[in-house]
Amino acid sequence: MKLTSLLKLPICVVAMGLVLAGCGNDTGSADMKKVFLSTLPDFSGKNKKAPPSVQTNVGTVLKSTPKPLALVELGEHKSAAFVVEIERNGPYRTFATAQRQSIVMRQGVVTATRGLGNDLMSSSVSGSLNLITQRRAGAAQRVMRYLDGENITRELVFDCKVSVGGSEGYSAGEIHAQTRIVTEACTSPVRSFTNRYLVSNAGMVLSSTQWLSPIGGSAQISILRN
Repeated sequence: MKLTSLLKLPICVVAMGLVLAGCGNDTGSADMKKVFLSTLPDFSGKNKKAPPSVQTNVGTVLKSTPKPLALVELGEHKSAAFVVEIERNGPYRTFATAQRQSIVMRQGVVTATRGLGNDLMSSSVSGSLNLITQRRAGAAQRVMRYLDGENITRELVFDCKVSVGGSEGYSAGEIHAQTRIVTEACTSPVRSFTNRYLVSNAGMVLSSTQWLSPIGGSAQISILRN
């Protein structure tokens, strides 16, 4: 399935308050909460009410906040969420739900997660990141860190090969761009995975399938407003 087709599916989507408590004093935060908190579930999927199509929700979300937005689908949990940018720390951008489930990205490449279970606590991905965002083929190593059952940080080290494919149009939310398909195939003695990215001419990953953790598996991420 192409990444851009995600927005056409009537999947169970997570909407949210969009402005988190304690994350600022935006005047529109109260109105945003009214729009979303009573409508759709969070990543837990506890709200079983069938929502409108994803495309309908995208339009509603975009009208309710001027902030950068993304749509994240967690494959293993078969749930999804609209996430809003709540913080920038240099090149790192944190997107989160109202329940503080968050994903940290650098130019669209995930570097950490919180609140999703088996979280990616931190990572070293500069080699892959440079190749991906510059749309260049090459080899790189990535290190991904997780907490084990004893709360000890464990590292998974992957050798990755980045390859560049053809062009593909991307249209989602307020973004319409030509992108290049970039694939990152990573292996280790215990696990392997393949990430797929649609990278703009400006070096921004606009849509992707990225492996996050051994338990959670991969996520599909679509940027709706940058």
